[in-house]
Amino acid sequence: MSWTPVKESYDEFQGQQSDPWENRQFLKPFGQSVEIWEKSNQSPSGVWRGHITDFTKITHGLGPYQIRIIFAPLDIWRNAPICIPIFSALDIPHKFISECSQNVCHSFGSERHESGVNFSWFHFLCKNLSIDRSGNYPEIRNKVPISSLFTQGEAVGNFDGQAVVELPQADYSWLRSGFVLRTEPDGEAVTLVCFGATPYVRRRLEMWITSKSWAAVTEEPYALFDLVMDGLFSEVDATSWKMADVFRPIETSILQVAKAGFPTLEKHVDFIGLHNCLKHIIYLNEAVASCLLVVDAIKATTASTTSIQLPDSLSHRRSLFTSTSLRLSSIQQRVENTIALCFNLVSQQDSMMMRHESMVMRQDASAMKILASITVIFLPTMAVASILGSQLFLSAVAVAEDKDAQEIVEVKTSPLFNILWMFSIPMTLVVMVMAVGWSWYSHVTFPKTSDEMRRRLEENQRVHPTWVMMLNDRFEKAKGGFKRRRAA
Repeated sequence: MSWTPVKESYDEFQGQQSDPWENRQFLKPFGQSVEIWEKSNQSPSGVWRGHITDFTKITHGLGPYQIRIIFAPLDIWRNAPICIPIFSALDIPHKFISECSQNVCHSFGSERHESGVNFSWFHFLCKNLSIDRSGNYPEIRNKVPISSLFTQGEAVGNFDGQAVVELPQADYSWLRSGFVLRTEPDGEAVTLVCFGATPYVRRRLEMWITSKSWAAVTEEPYALFDLVMDGLFSEVDATSWKMADVFRPIETSILQVAKAGFPTLEKHVDFIGLHNCLKHIIYLNEAVASCLLVVDAIKATTASTTSIQLPDSLSHRRSLFTSTSLRLSSIQQRVENTIALCFNLVSQQDSMMMRHESMVMRQDASAMKILASITVIFLPTMAVASILGSQLFLSAVAVAEDKDAQEIVEVKTSPLFNILWMFSIPMTLVVMVMAVGWSWYSHVTFPKTSDEMRRRLEENQRVHPTWVMMLNDRFEKAKGGFKRRRAA
């Protein structure tokens, strides 16, 4: 039984505010009509009833029945005028309605009412992929949540203040369904309600209806859930193969690009498309995992059944989902390896560019060495010329008494020569002492541990807050040095 009044759950379901993109995200392949198939004593071969408008007749007004399958619209708030009467007529538990209100997508639950009616239910969500095979290779159609905002090509729209753009290999549609199994006391009648049944699920149930092998359901009602899981497996498996078909040519083209060694790899590799492929695979893995959980829950619920076929069928169903999960894991690993290959190739190209720049810098360094060598060659001559041409030396020409003798050039030091050395030598010593002292002070006062560095940063934050960012960067570098020093 439910701990919450039923009316409150209906109000919660009807009054919820959903995402405005919801009406475009979830596929509704069967419109808004309600269709019912039932088998009764009056109709032993089964009968279809379509376009039901009075939902109060679902349980009682249509007469006694043994098996009944109801195909209803998706259980979202936009379909509240149709879903709430169905909830009320079938007395569907509040837990299922609450999951609808909270958009729970992977669940399994059961509940027994005081009247003896037993309910079981679960929700399903799977990524939908629409493949366009008209080109040279399969490609996911660039679906957008609201098509009226976009035109063909890379058009940008604005919705709710956010810019939206068509992305390569993107698909915004989902497959979502909800299933409720109602069993009357002593198995007198069985009702299966399919909210938003996917195409494969409906096709599988219709095949079962056509086969007229209905006796097993009257003995074991959970066989209907096994049929539903069979349809869901076909849905997930088909989507996983679509994903494999889309990724296969992408992988081949990237390997060809890697072998050819294109200089501009980013122009030949669609990184956004690779990311979307990996995202779709993650969603599909989530759907398969949820289906495995539902199968295990059904097996646990029917552990005491006397039927032999149902446990074997559920075990086989579980192995099929496991097989699809392994295939998706393989594709996911291939996508991750391809992305890693692309990044390695980009890094290799960046390394080659850095090597080229290093060669250019080396050539520039060689030119600087040549200039430095030329400077060193002429430096002594320039130094001697500068000193001799300054006022530190005085030259005079001595006149000889003998007219036939040569003139003598006398060079004497200026009084400024001694003053030059008197000031330059002490100043040079003072500068050298200051440089050595500053180097020693920096070495002594620099923090030796990370804790001391952190304490120093906290003190400087109070005194000089503008320097915090710079000191933090220095702290991280020093911390890395401490770790390397300890490792050594």
